[in-house]
Amino acid sequence: MEKRLIVLTGIPGSGKSTYATSFAQQNKNAFIVSSDQIRLELFGRLDDFSNEELVFEQFEKLIIEKSLAYNVVIADSSATTNVRRLSWADKFRPYFQTLDLVYFKVSFFKAIKQNKKRTHVVPFKDMIEMKKAFEKPSKEVKNKYDNIIIYR
Repeated sequence: MEKRLIVLTGIPGSGKSTYATSFAQQNKNAFIVSSDQIRLELFGRLDDFSNEELVFEQFEKLIIEKSLAYNVVIADSSATTNVRRLSWADKFRPYFQTLDLVYFKVSFFKAIKQNKKRTHVVPFKDMIEMKKAFEKPSKEVKNKYDNIIIYR
């Protein structure tokens, strides 16, 4: 069976985790690697960004580890920069035949509304920072992935 990595990208509240959960429920051989879950396990909080280097070291290690046991791995993080998306395409290509980038292109207003419905609400100031830091996928990024899927 072909191995597939689905990289989710979008600001908090855009629907990434909802998409990941729904996909995994419908595809029993799929595993979600969540940066939020790793933060929770390491620091006891989803919103503790004190050591992102460690979080993403664990995140990347877990993606590779789960590629051995699952046909589909979903990388559930904001993946806000093109540098990170490019790095992941290069790093994970040896482990997966197909790399998908799912871009959650929702309005900031919609993300704010959806964020308020979450169990763990991202503070508004952090939402603003993530919006400022978010880069639209570049042409170079689009060329590195096999499929670009846009959700609005």
